[in-house]
Amino acid sequence: LHLEVSAEGARIEVGGKLQREGEKLDVDATVEIEKLPLGRGRVYLPDLGWTDFGGELDAKLHYVQVTGAKQTADGTVALRGLRVGVPSLQDPAFALGSLDVEIEQLDLLGRKLALGDVSLDGLRVYFDPADPAKLPLLPKGLPPAGESPPEAPSDAPPFAWSVGRFGISKSELVPLGGGLPPFGIEGTLESLASGATAPATLDLKLAQGDGSVGLAGKLLVAPPGFRGALTLDSLSLPPLLQAAAGEAAALLGAAVAK
Repeated sequence: LHLEVSAEGARIEVGGKLQREGEKLDVDATVEIEKLPLGRGRVYLPDLGWTDFGGELDAKLHYVQVTGAKQTADGTVALRGLRVGVPSLQDPAFALGSLDVEIEQLDLLGRKLALGDVSLDGLRVYFDPADPAKLPLLPKGLPPAGESPPEAPSDAPPFAWSVGRFGISKSELVPLGGGLPPFGIEGTLESLASGATAPATLDLKLAQGDGSVGLAGKLLVAPPGFRGALTLDSLSLPPLLQAAAGEAAALLGAAVAK
């Protein structure tokens, strides 16, 4: 099996082997995607109210199916230059420089997903300090969910997942209104897994202006827990509280936390 399609600077190539024996179909295939433009996907999302949508997708995936015995995938997926525009903002409400995901194994029959390195760079998201849950990214809110029939009870175990390392760099949250400076975000999270008894390692930094707040230590998923250190370095409290509590910031004047 071999198929290759090229258009508008993008390339999709599928290759591999198919073997059919009665009702049994075994597959061993690779899929390579280069610079697939995402902009036309906006026409399928009219209810979101976006005025612009763009970016590119790269992927290299390996899929194996042995009927009744195995169904796995591994490889890499990357997004580049993702952006979302909305009527109320001149800049994109959501922008992403790059997102790289390493899939070590997706086991559909074994219900497991193991990710290796996940790197997020250049994220920029606008938010409303008065209502952080109301993002300009969704000017019309989420589209109403259609009614679906109740799912039948299942004895299948929950899907297990793990992430070797997640890193975020050169990213920021941008408050709307009030002239508040952006909040920069950088950090890493290592060895995170569902149901793990060993804790993950967290190192996170939120910066604003010349100040910052850091969180470093060990994180548990189940039961939720954290043990570590919180550090404050020349952090100006009024802008931070204005983003979180509006007029309450005026009570602190020019207070700085260290």
